[in-house]
Amino acid sequence: MEVFTARRKPVWWEHSHDNLESLEKLDSYPLYCAGNHLTGSLPLEIGVMLLNLEWLQLRNNKLTGVLPPSISNCSKLGFLEMSYNNFSGKLTIDFSKLRDINRIYLNGNNFHGRGEADDLRFIDSLKNCTRLVTLQLANCNLIGVLPISIDLGLKRFKGDIPTTICKLQKLRYLSLFSNQFSGPIPDAIGNLTLLNKLYLNSNKLEGHIPSSIGNCRELNGLSLEENRLTGEIPKQLLQLSSLTKFLLLSYNSLCGSIPSEIKDLKLLSELDLSHNILSGTITSSLGECISLTLLNLSGNIFQGIIPSSLSSLGGLGVLDISQNNLSGRIPQFLDKWKSLEYFNLSFNDFEGEVPVVGVFANASAFSVLGNNRLCGGLVVEYGLGSEMTSIGDVYSFGIVLLEVMTGKRPTDDMLKEGLSLHKFAYMALPDHAIDVIDDDAIVLQSTEANARKMEECLVATIKIGVSCSVDSPPQRMKIEIVVNELQLDSPRCSEWCLSTDGADESATTVLLDLPRSSQWRLSKDAVGTSSASGGA
Repeated sequence: MEVFTARRKPVWWEHSHDNLESLEKLDSYPLYCAGNHLTGSLPLEIGVMLLNLEWLQLRNNKLTGVLPPSISNCSKLGFLEMSYNNFSGKLTIDFSKLRDINRIYLNGNNFHGRGEADDLRFIDSLKNCTRLVTLQLANCNLIGVLPISIDLGLKRFKGDIPTTICKLQKLRYLSLFSNQFSGPIPDAIGNLTLLNKLYLNSNKLEGHIPSSIGNCRELNGLSLEENRLTGEIPKQLLQLSSLTKFLLLSYNSLCGSIPSEIKDLKLLSELDLSHNILSGTITSSLGECISLTLLNLSGNIFQGIIPSSLSSLGGLGVLDISQNNLSGRIPQFLDKWKSLEYFNLSFNDFEGEVPVVGVFANASAFSVLGNNRLCGGLVVEYGLGSEMTSIGDVYSFGIVLLEVMTGKRPTDDMLKEGLSLHKFAYMALPDHAIDVIDDDAIVLQSTEANARKMEECLVATIKIGVSCSVDSPPQRMKIEIVVNELQLDSPRCSEWCLSTDGADESATTVLLDLPRSSQWRLSKDAVGTSSASGGA
């Protein structure tokens, strides 16, 4: 890419307003004129004349007037730096047309309209800028009504969450989910006192949940799941009586017990604290969260009994307390809940008889796997009684698949303190799946191409096992989709098996018959033997 650089006022600048042909000649050049004491305003037609412009850098000059909205036409523009000038007026560039833009520097100007409601509408146009890495708007004298909604989810933003977002004090909706943000949640998040919903899930955020979030007195929904957050759940968060929709903190490394302040969330509908390392007993204060329709405490290290205070949660539709160290008998009030559609108490140490009425009368609506001291009832989902259901069958398939691929069982010593076989495999996806695969399931390959095919095949199988073994039955992969996924993977895995030196065609069925682990291992060993003999 050629670069046009001007360290002093370029000749074309003197005539650009009168003769736009001088600009047309620069269409194929990146335009770099920083620190040249340029004065005057930009031609309104600059974006029409420079349609192929990829780089526009005019920082540290003395330019005035508005930024021409015609810049929206520079569809190839990747770098825009207009900082430290004297631009003014409403910012009307439609950034949604600049899909290749990755850096925008507009700080140090005087952008403002007349205080109209849409003065900052340009913020909304950033939603389509999927490659945007840097946005600087400091000291821009922006006035008017700030946008009440920012949705930058499903992008690829990295680094820390910019603290400047926390200055948007009229913000009501902030969504940054499914990015690659790291570092801590800014303590200044508490400045967003009008915030209704906050989505920071599916990132790589670390550190504690800031107690300042307790200042967000209008927050009714908070999603922080699938990060790397540590520490205890701050009491200030649980004292937000405004939390009525959801509080989702699953798949982190939060520790300690559930604070008794949870009782203040009397209007909360969904609470998911699953797959952390929370400990102690299940607090009786949860019984005061009488509006709950979903309660998920699975994948922690809670101990003790199910508190009788939970009997007041008669509106629950989903209750999941699986994969803990809970014990005692199943309270009888659970079989009287008419709203309960799914109840999972698998992989604990419950004892006694399983009820046969209420949710327990529907074999696909409850799970008791891994409680060896339970007896009676319709304990059928996992083959402990009569005919298996398709939903339970999918779960069993997923668990067996993960057992075969990882060489581990749900009862292994390492799978404790909130770490289940499902979570063990899930946390390895997508980049480290090969690290959790059992050495016996890996056949040494003679070429890099074959090794890559083998890795893709094994990783795809791990993903299927994880999707099938989700705790909640409605979220599990449908059996027909399982078959389709295996069939889609079959050609790739077959190609790998056939490309393995001397492997016969029978090895191509390996991944389509995984539940029969003994046959899988025999087929795998056959591949290895054939490979060895072929190499000889």
